[in-house]
Amino acid sequence: LSTLGKDPFRFFSSMYQLVLHLSELGRRALEDGLTEFSNYRRWRWLLWCQAVSVRQLAVPIPIINLLLLVTLLGAVLVRVLGGSIGDEGSPSVDIANNQGVRVAAVLAAVVIAIGAMYAFAAPPSRPRVRDWWPLPALAALAGAALGIAGIRIVGRADIVLIAEWWLIAFALTEMILRKYDKVRPGARKFGLAMFVAAALLFAWTMAEAFSSGGPATREIEYAVFWAMQILFIVLSVMWVLLIASAVVAWISGSAVVRSFSGAEQARASAAVRTSRLSLALSASAMLALIVIVWSALLAWGLSSVNVFECMRVEMFPPLAGADWMIATPESLLRWLGDWPDTRPCLGVTETVHGYFRAVLLMSTTSGLPLTLLLVMFSLLLLVWMAVPSVRLESEAPSTCTNEQSERVGLWLSRGLDATRIVTVVWWAAVFVVLVVFAAGDNAARHGWPQYPVLAWLFETSRELALPILQTTGSVIAASAAALFFGMAKFGGSGLDVMLDVDNYLRELPRDGTPRAHIAERYVSLLRAIASDRSSDGRPYDSVIIVAHSLGALISADLLRYLNSESEAGRGDPALAAFGFGERKATATIPIRLFTMGNPIRQLLNRFFPHQYVWVRAVPDNALEPVPPLPPDEAWRVNLTPSHVALGVEQWSNAYRSGDYVGRGLWQDEWFRRTESAPDAGAYPEPIKVFSRAGAEEMCIGLGAHTHYWNETAPDVRDHLNGLIASA
Repeated sequence: LSTLGKDPFRFFSSMYQLVLHLSELGRRALEDGLTEFSNYRRWRWLLWCQAVSVRQLAVPIPIINLLLLVTLLGAVLVRVLGGSIGDEGSPSVDIANNQGVRVAAVLAAVVIAIGAMYAFAAPPSRPRVRDWWPLPALAALAGAALGIAGIRIVGRADIVLIAEWWLIAFALTEMILRKYDKVRPGARKFGLAMFVAAALLFAWTMAEAFSSGGPATREIEYAVFWAMQILFIVLSVMWVLLIASAVVAWISGSAVVRSFSGAEQARASAAVRTSRLSLALSASAMLALIVIVWSALLAWGLSSVNVFECMRVEMFPPLAGADWMIATPESLLRWLGDWPDTRPCLGVTETVHGYFRAVLLMSTTSGLPLTLLLVMFSLLLLVWMAVPSVRLESEAPSTCTNEQSERVGLWLSRGLDATRIVTVVWWAAVFVVLVVFAAGDNAARHGWPQYPVLAWLFETSRELALPILQTTGSVIAASAAALFFGMAKFGGSGLDVMLDVDNYLRELPRDGTPRAHIAERYVSLLRAIASDRSSDGRPYDSVIIVAHSLGALISADLLRYLNSESEAGRGDPALAAFGFGERKATATIPIRLFTMGNPIRQLLNRFFPHQYVWVRAVPDNALEPVPPLPPDEAWRVNLTPSHVALGVEQWSNAYRSGDYVGRGLWQDEWFRRTESAPDAGAYPEPIKVFSRAGAEEMCIGLGAHTHYWNETAPDVRDHLNGLIASA
C-alpha cells in the first residue's frame, strides 16, 4: 500500500505527507481521550488548542508557502525568457517584448486552450484519433490566435505571459489541493480562496508598479517582490497563531494532567506527551523544509537565474510607514549592521537579493543555531538509546549469555524512558527558543534597549545563523539533482517502513483508508480458510497466525474488532467457524496467535494510551519508569492484554531484549533467556516460557527487531513447531 520504489518525486511527496501527518497523530491521541474525559472542559479546551496548532501547520502554512513559490516563479519565468539586466539596472534588450517572451506567451495560450477544451469536452472512453484530433487542433489554433491578439491589445508580451502563468498555476494548484483535500478536509476550499486572494493581491501590486513610475520593463518583478512582502506578513501571522496555540496547549496540558490521579493521570500524561512530541517533530521538520527550500531558491536565483538582478529594495507604497508590520531596509540594517549580499551591484547597496536573505534570517530568527543544537541533542539521545540495537541489526548473535541480553534490554528501557526528556527539549527548541530570539531580534530591529548580555547573545547567534543559511542554500543549489535522487535511492527503505505505520494509523481519506484495505484483504483470507475443505470434506483443524512487527499490530487489532462485533451481535456469518459469527459461539476452527516484535505495548499503548487501554491501563513510563519485578510476580500481576479479547484460543509472544519496536506484552523488564546463571542461558539450554491459560511469553535472548526467522532464533522454530503439533 505504500511501496515507494526509486521514484524521487514520490519519495519527497511521501516524506512531506509524513511530516504533515505526524502532528495529526498527536491530536488523535488527545481526541481518543474523549472516551474517558469527555465531561472535562479542560480536556476539550486542550484538544481545541492542539487542533488549532495542527490545522495551522497542515493547511495555511504549506499553502501560503506554495503561493509564495507560485508568485516567485512568475518572476523567474519572465526573467529566464526576457534576458539579463545590467549592473546599472537597465535592460540590455527589450525584455518585455523580445522573441522568447512572445513565443512563450503564445505557447502558454495554446496550453490553456487545450486544457480548457479537455476540461469541458472530455474525450470518449475509447477515442479514435481520426474522430478526435480536430478538437485539440482547433483549440490550439484558437489559443494561438488569442495569445497573439492579447499581445497586440496589451502591447507587452510579458504582461500577457504572467497572466497566463497565474491561470496555469491555478489549474496545477487545484489538482494538488484536490488530492490533499482527501486527507485534509477543507484544504481545497481554503487553498483556492487563498489563491484567488493572492492573484488579486498580485493584480493590485501590478497596478501600483505601473502607476509608481518605476524602472521600465521591471514592473512585473517589482509587483512580484511587493506581493511576496505581503504574503510573508500573512505567513508570519500563521506561524504566530501556531506558536501561541502550542504554548497555550502546553500550559493547559500540564494543568489537566495535574488535575487527575492514578491510572487516569498516567493515561492523560501519556496522551499529552504524544501530542507535544508529534507537534514539535512536525513543526521542526516543516521549518527545516521551508529553510532548505527557500535558502536553495535564493542561492539558485542569485547564481543562475538572476531574477531581481540589481533591483533596489522598494517597499510596497501602500505600506509605507508600517514599520511595525513589515521589515524595512532601515530596520534590517539596524539589526544586521550590514547588508547580507554576496553580489552587490554598482550604485545599488540595498538589493532585493540581500533583502530576501535578511527576511529569511528574520523568519528563522537568530536562535537557529541553538534550535539546531537542541534538536541534535534530542536526536543524539534517541540514537544513543538505539546504538546496541542497531549494532545487533546487522547480525544477531547465534549465542549469548543472560547477562549480555539483560544489559542490552535495560539499556533500551532507560532509553525509552528518556523520551520524556526528548519531548521537553525538542518542544522547547521549536516553541521557546525561536520565540525568545524572535523577541530579541524584533527589539534590535526597532532599536529598543536590551540588556548587554542578551544583546551579545543574540548578536553572536545571529553571526552564526546567517552563514548556516547561506551554506545550506549554496550546497543544495549546487548539488540539487544528486541530493534529490540520492535521498530517494538510499532513504527510501527507511521512509517506506515509517509510511507503513503512518498509513495504518491514518483515518483519511474516509472512502479508502489504508487500514480498511488491509482489513479487507485479511478478512477475505480468513473467509477463504473458513470455507476451504479437503478432498474428503474436512475443514482445517486449527489456524496459527504468525505475525511480526506491524503484522502483529494488524492481527491483534483486527481479531479484537471481529470478536467485539460478534459479541455485539454484528458478526460475520462467513467467519462463524472461528467464533466470529453473527452471535458469539465456540470456534470449530480455533485460532492461535504467535507474535514477535509486537509493538502494541511498547509503542502503541505508550503513545496512544486510550486507543490501546485494553493492552495496559497504565502505559509504560507514563509517570515513572517501569520497575523491574520478579518474573513470576510480574506474570501474576499483568493480566492484560487478554487473549479472550481477541477471541483466540492461545496467544504466544516472543521478543528479543534489544527490540526497539516491541518486546514483552505481559512481562516487566524480563530480558533473560533462562533463569540460570548470568554467564549461561544460550541455546540449547531450555528457555524460560511464562505461561498460563491462553497466554505464553518468552525472551529469546540478545538481538534487535529483525532475525526472528533465521538460524539465530531456534526458539521461534521450536515454539512454532510445538504449536503446530499441539493443534
